Amino acid sequence: MKNGMRRDRVSAQIARRVRWSLAGLVVVAAFAGTSSAEEFKLLSQSQTRTIVGLINAWAVAASQCRTGDPALRLTLEACTTAHQFQVKLDDLGWCHGRESDPGGLFFRRWHRCDSDSFHPKRP
Repeated sequence: MKNGMRRDRVSAQIARRVRWSLAGLVVVAAFAGTSSAEEFKLLSQSQTRTIVGLINAWAVAASQCRTGDPALRLTLEACTTAHQFQVKLDDLGWCHGRESDPGGLFFRRWHRCDSDSFHPKRP
């Protein structure tokens, strides 16, 4: 019984982190769409922090997606969220893995996109 309660608590914590990360993504998207040069400059100065934040949020969602119970709605939401973060990062010029990487996901790393990069499927 304790493990079930602990798992529920951890799942709730992850869900909160994913929701906060999505809120941050909305803020980033709002700044990126602005026409004000000053606000664009602010985004450029914090771009590293933004990219790291998005990658961290992706990692939380991707971890829940990989390790969660496939029968749970929370796991499906985590997988969808991880994909959304990957698409947003791709839009910002950051890719996860290259065609030349040996093996599966374990060897993939985040990097600036280039001609050999994997790109997420788009809906």
